[in-house]
Amino acid sequence: MRLRRAFAWAVTNDAAKWLVIDGYNLVYKSFHALPRLTHDGAPTGAISGFANSLLRHALPYARRGSRIVFAVEGRSSWRREIAPEYKATRERMPSELRPQLGPILDLAAGFGARVVSVEGQEADDVIATIATRHREEGVDIWSEDKDLHQVIGPTVRVVRAKGVVGVRDVERIHGVTPDLLPAFFALVGDKSDNVAGIHGVGPKTAAKLLNAFGTLEAVLEGGPNAPTIGPAMRQRLANADKDLVFRSRRLVTLNTTVDLPPDYYSDGVPSRVDFDALLTLADAYGLIAFKKKLQLERNAWQQQQQQQDR
Repeated sequence: MRLRRAFAWAVTNDAAKWLVIDGYNLVYKSFHALPRLTHDGAPTGAISGFANSLLRHALPYARRGSRIVFAVEGRSSWRREIAPEYKATRERMPSELRPQLGPILDLAAGFGARVVSVEGQEADDVIATIATRHREEGVDIWSEDKDLHQVIGPTVRVVRAKGVVGVRDVERIHGVTPDLLPAFFALVGDKSDNVAGIHGVGPKTAAKLLNAFGTLEAVLEGGPNAPTIGPAMRQRLANADKDLVFRSRRLVTLNTTVDLPPDYYSDGVPSRVDFDALLTLADAYGLIAFKKKLQLERNAWQQQQQQQDR
């Protein structure tokens, strides 16, 4: 219910002319949210969850003429080149999920989403570039990834299960403004991505340090001698490996200058939903409930178009 309310609010805000979906973030969420489902002996749980999620949350954007992008990882990452341990501890994709990726990409395309992947870049970098390039048009980012909070601004928001995250929400959640999040993550570290921080520096301490000193450089330079900081923390800052901390900041800083493919919607054409293709996919993978809802949506869409043509 929370997610539905969040997107209902987002859809009524005409400022968002773009919906950029963090592809695999949503795919994994769909995979883990449902019990094991099969059709003709093949796993379909992620397909089913993904289809219904797009029906509820992406279709309204397409209906009002927004552009939808489904960003996925490139085959490599520039971050692994500077830090081989980056994300090295993450588990491999479950064997039941991999065969569902093809149909999922077909579903995204059916909903009018442009699937975008750039060699050497992560989906977050693609998303950050689109959000930065089109921020004046309004961008909603659909993701649970906190790293994307650093690109939030007056017209760029992140929509997640707990609601819409705007600029003020970033400060409430993390204690710092979006521009300070790379420094914040560098101090705290990120176990899920295997990014080192400074031992003993938690989120509250990192926020206090950055709000007091203003920059990561100032924290590392002035913190060890600051009388307002306890002796134990001063010692931690003095002993910190500065090169490692700065490398961590580089790892968590999103690339906003990705060389995007020319057809990622630079032509300005809004998303078009291919209902026939989606219904064919519904039959192919046994998505009975999804098909019924989709047929109702198609009828409503057609009625809307007929009224506009009169």
